[in-house]
Amino acid sequence: MKILRAQSGERLFKGIEIRVFFPGNKRSVRQVHRAPAGRGLNERGVDLILEQTAAKVERSWPKEEYGMVQLSPSSFNFVWRATRAASEEAGEA
Repeated sequence: MKILRAQSGERLFKGIEIRVFFPGNKRSVRQVHRAPAGRGLNERGVDLILEQTAAKVERSWPKEEYGMVQLSPSSFNFVWRATRAASEEAGEA
């Protein structure tokens, strides 16, 4: 597969895939973000989408702790780690 490049030489992506796992990691939702036709997503665009997704996860589950795992340059998982109250109590003990 041909790697897309901007005229400046920066790598571009046709789209990215994000999988967000629900607390407990038993279910997940897949999100695909595609660039407009004839265009590509650069690194800044990918970072912006990831920041927006992280903010949405934080709003959706404020008492849960999540981590992001990069599977490839254009594929990411937001994985549930623990409930914050439980992880904070373990830190105090």
